[in-house]
Amino acid sequence: VGVDAVVDGGVSEAVYADGVLNFQNVEKAWVYSADGKFVKFASENPESLNLEGLAPGAYIVKMQYQNVMRTAKFVVK
Repeated sequence: VGVDAVVDGGVSEAVYADGVLNFQNVEKAWVYSADGKFVKFASENPESLNLEGLAPGAYIVKMQYQNVMRTAKFVVK
């Protein structure tokens, strides 16, 4: 017996590379520093968010897709 994946647009994902946070299946996103300070907001189904100039450190991105919220951590070096 296999497991069938039910995909309704997919799961929100964010990948950070070269100063840009790339999104998949995200309607809105909030970026916070590790100490909880708000950094940036993106709305209207963003494909990416330019984060050049962020200080090195750990950050958290909170993503909304439909009525599901997900969080992910990324590091700026």
